[in-house]
Amino acid sequence: MIRKIRLRWFMRSAVLLPALALLFILGACGDDGGGGDDEASADVQATLEAVVDAWNAEDVDAVLVHFTNAGLLSSFGASTREEAAATLPEVMGATIVLGELEINVDGDASTAEAKQWAIGATLDPRLLSLTKEGDAWLIDNEEKFPAEIPEGTTSVDLKALEYEFTFDESAITSGNLAFAVENTGAEEHIVDLFRVPADMDIDQALRSDEEATGIESIGATPPIEPGGESTMVFTGPLPAGRYALLCFVEAADGEEHALKGMWGDFTIE
Repeated sequence: MIRKIRLRWFMRSAVLLPALALLFILGACGDDGGGGDDEASADVQATLEAVVDAWNAEDVDAVLVHFTNAGLLSSFGASTREEAAATLPEVMGATIVLGELEINVDGDASTAEAKQWAIGATLDPRLLSLTKEGDAWLIDNEEKFPAEIPEGTTSVDLKALEYEFTFDESAITSGNLAFAVENTGAEEHIVDLFRVPADMDIDQALRSDEEATGIESIGATPPIEPGGESTMVFTGPLPAGRYALLCFVEAADGEEHALKGMWGDFTIE
């Protein structure tokens, strides 16, 4: 079944586009904006590099040591360190690449805006707030925001509602695209994107008890509330092939939206 290998916001990604290594250079530090000295900015940069390295190595303890309790709740929804330690191994593994940061330091508080933070093949920008405890900078809060669609990239409007995706497939003329997503429905929705075999019966694959083969997880949006908007921006052009859009949010009756017919597909020549 497709849903067994779906990519949630922190789930494992099965594909990394070749452009990833060219677009995002680990350790590139932005201007501190005059908000703090160079040494403090460098320490914040080093903290975030250490978090990314630990995440990519699937080292739970090395990740958790860089968060306050409030930060664990903000980033992972965990109310205790024990809860975070128990749940993180299930969701770690999606490769994170840390792009250029804009760091501002004000005494024992700092923010780091990461517009080019990438998870797998999609951008997942965020604003991280850190606090200094002793000699250590700890992540205290995390706010995500939609990635900006770059100039020269085809923006495809994608509407999510009960229980379907609507978009103009003729607008997709190449892999150089991004999705501007709007939830026009009354329920929360997510967009999961997969590259799938050209001859796959998607509905059958969703309902099958057997794990589908030949599928690549490309990316996902965070949950989008009714009336909300988001984007899905990729780290490089998508390669040729057939793609499936699915929503795995559970409806009130416990059935996932995709099983109610909330999926769509398109092909890049």
